[in-house]
Amino acid sequence: MLFTMTLCCTWASAGTSSLEDRLHKEYSGTEQLLRDFNAEDKLKFDAQGKPIGKETPAPWTLAAPIAVTKVELKEDKLLLHGPRQLLVFNNRTSLARRIKSDEWVSIEIETASGPNQERLLREALAKVFIAKDEPLAPLLPDYWRDYIVRVDARNTIDQACAQSKLPNPDLPVQPASVMEGKKILNVEPVYSGIARRYKIDGMVEMRAVIDKSGNISQVCLTMAAGAGLDDTLVEAVRQWKYRPYMVNGQPIDVEMIIRTNFHF
Repeated sequence: MLFTMTLCCTWASAGTSSLEDRLHKEYSGTEQLLRDFNAEDKLKFDAQGKPIGKETPAPWTLAAPIAVTKVELKEDKLLLHGPRQLLVFNNRTSLARRIKSDEWVSIEIETASGPNQERLLREALAKVFIAKDEPLAPLLPDYWRDYIVRVDARNTIDQACAQSKLPNPDLPVQPASVMEGKKILNVEPVYSGIARRYKIDGMVEMRAVIDKSGNISQVCLTMAAGAGLDDTLVEAVRQWKYRPYMVNGQPIDVEMIIRTNFHF
């Protein structure tokens, strides 16, 4: 009985070590995108890959990219460590680059040893991280989707921000400066501290519709900066309020282009 137990334990230890090696080779030194855009620095998941504990939503360009530097398989959990990376877009080329931040993240996934441990862990990891060949756009906020589809060579579409174009507009698209006189509530975007710290700047451009009630709807990015700047502008713009644009005494929907240049 003692001999059997020793064999069992030796086998389990070797199996665990082998699995840890495989996961280390697969993940250590790689860049991953977290599926859950959580700004917390300690992220916990159950054995099915579902988040556990506190969640602080954040822009995906700040919270999703992780550079995995260390992988550890303990008796009851898989640990992955690494710094967050800021995702920044070039206004001219729309290409993205990553800037390593000084914020480190610990990811903990529950597990248990056994014959199905590797399969279950890989299923959980697939729910924690976005796969390399998985379409990103459907996982993002609606105002990001068209832009990401457009810059992804595999998913090019013909017309930018089709959902923000009115089928039969009464007026051509208006620059935000033209509509400024009708604005009755303005909210300034916040230039985030992390963007300032890493001296990130750039132009953010979007299309939007001022509806018949003077509210902003159908926001869609056409030029992105990343590092959370796009999201802070969208958050501000969605609070703007206008006097309805009138044609022949009737309020109409008006398309608008909004541009903001962030400087550090």
